[in-house]
Amino acid sequence: MRITNKYGLPESIVRAVTFDSHRREGHISVTELIKPPQMRHLEIVYDTEIEEDASDRLWALLGSAVHVVLERASLENVLREERLRMQVSGWTVTGQPDLWHEPHHLKDYKVTSVWSFLFGEKPEWEAQLNLYAVLYWEHGFPVEDARILAILRDWHASRVNDTYPPIPFAEHRVRLWPRPEATATLLLLVGRHQKATEGIYDPCTQEERWARPEAWAVKRVGQKRAKTVAPSPDEAERRKELLAQDGKRYEIEHRPGRNVRCERYCRAAPFCEQWGQLKLGAPQPEEEEGET
Repeated sequence: MRITNKYGLPESIVRAVTFDSHRREGHISVTELIKPPQMRHLEIVYDTEIEEDASDRLWALLGSAVHVVLERASLENVLREERLRMQVSGWTVTGQPDLWHEPHHLKDYKVTSVWSFLFGEKPEWEAQLNLYAVLYWEHGFPVEDARILAILRDWHASRVNDTYPPIPFAEHRVRLWPRPEATATLLLLVGRHQKATEGIYDPCTQEERWARPEAWAVKRVGQKRAKTVAPSPDEAERRKELLAQDGKRYEIEHRPGRNVRCERYCRAAPFCEQWGQLKLGAPQPEEEEGET
């Protein structure tokens, strides 16, 4: 992968975001395992052609810095940043969870936005911690509680209310899957990525693309912020009529659907046939039920 510097960041920052302190071990890591197989496969195939700007890695740099500082904390009966390995279907799966401590607690630090943490669905966080739990169980360390410890990078004191956190930190308990379910999911995901190495993979699902459906926003004429957002034009019209009872003028704005991961967070998107079809508005294959 080629790292560009379109915005002229200082060389010290470019070197920092380019440096990776994690040595690649095994066939696949948990972080890679929770990626869509198509995405990871294309990243490998087109590695020498993929470009990423240094500016796109600045938040990751902040997250790395937070981890370095937190590693200095001195705690008893703790496993910190342990590299774990497990053999699954002929592959070595590795993982490096942030923290395990008595009584059987698994914790992972995240540097994220307030709204992403409070309102964004993060199935990949749940999957990551549950797969880490499988690795810990394999090494004789049970996991009975799993939590995300989030440092909220865009927190503002002026916005604190009943739902907004009082400090730039929040803790979220992750649902632990039954151990047989978590182990079966690990086996399934390894199988999907093994097939992808042969070029056999399904298109990314809506969930994997972080797809947002199209919507119709009802807003005051001349204002940008919507009063309400409806899932259909008919419902938007109904809400517009209700709002207009206050004597003010309202309008409806169509907001097209988006595939957030493809647009902003997939390095392989320029080489992805599915993304090319999505941009052209081509119909997508039906997703099979029961896929995890």
